[in-house]
Amino acid sequence: MDSERTCELLITGKLDSVDTARVRLLVMLDKLGGLHADSVEIDCKLLCIVAKRKRAAIQEIQEGTATNIYYPSPLHGLTGAPGTGKTAASLRSMLNVVWITGDFLNVQRAKEKLLQASLAVVSVMSKPIMPMTNPNSEQQHLVS
Repeated sequence: MDSERTCELLITGKLDSVDTARVRLLVMLDKLGGLHADSVEIDCKLLCIVAKRKRAAIQEIQEGTATNIYYPSPLHGLTGAPGTGKTAASLRSMLNVVWITGDFLNVQRAKEKLLQASLAVVSVMSKPIMPMTNPNSEQQHLVS
């Protein structure tokens, strides 16, 4: 008897709808597997920065906390979704939702780490940048 059972799921529809359904389906499958699921809102503009190159930071958090982290594709919303009847605010809030699944305590730790990483990005981005002056330019003005 074959001990492995496989199931193939096919999601069809518009690209943005398929992406949203994919994330929700993965969360639902984790819940069915007995994992705790929780979500956190992080501005979608920060998600790629927080995730870093090749999702390295997300993978590090997942490995360190034994959790799964799901969020929409960064291309979500680029194809446009006319006729969906959703407001811009509701679409934006869907893009900001990051799902975390795993053991309850680990989910809380991963959530905290994600929020800390996003706050670190915001604090770096909000620091004022001082323009560099060329010391030679002042000397040229004095000579002329």
